[in-house]
Amino acid sequence: MAEARIFEFDEFRADVARRTLERDGRPVALSGKAFEILTVLLERAGDLVDKDTLMREVWPDTAVEENNLTVNISALRKALGDSAASPRLIVTVSGRGYRFTGELRDHARSEPVAIAAVAQKSVAWRPVVAWALLWSLIGAAIGTAIWIWMQNRCAASPCCRFAC
Repeated sequence: MAEARIFEFDEFRADVARRTLERDGRPVALSGKAFEILTVLLERAGDLVDKDTLMREVWPDTAVEENNLTVNISALRKALGDSAASPRLIVTVSGRGYRFTGELRDHARSEPVAIAAVAQKSVAWRPVVAWALLWSLIGAAIGTAIWIWMQNRCAASPCCRFAC
């Protein structure tokens, strides 16, 4: 997924590239980890995201306890005006994980930017691969030429016959 993705739901707008959440155009205070959890849930809207997946994606290189996830989900719900008792946007599936149930609206900028970014990334590696292939072929040609030269040199010299 490209970083320029924008999600709109209810009165909220989450801009992944800017890492901002707005409610009716006004910024909503949200910690970095709570925003990352929101992003994972939005990317999988409607699907159950298990706790292990959330912890692995939000804290990839850190061993954390489930309590960290619970605290950040609570802060996220508070920022969204949601609650565990009567959820509108984030539903807890007891013992398993969380599901974003809000209705996402399409944003005109999200898909074209995502496609352009993916296309740009896929084209960016081509010159590197082309140069690597070219230098590999040149190296192979030089190596083959040296081997042939050594074979011819040894075949012509009586002292090299047994060494080759």
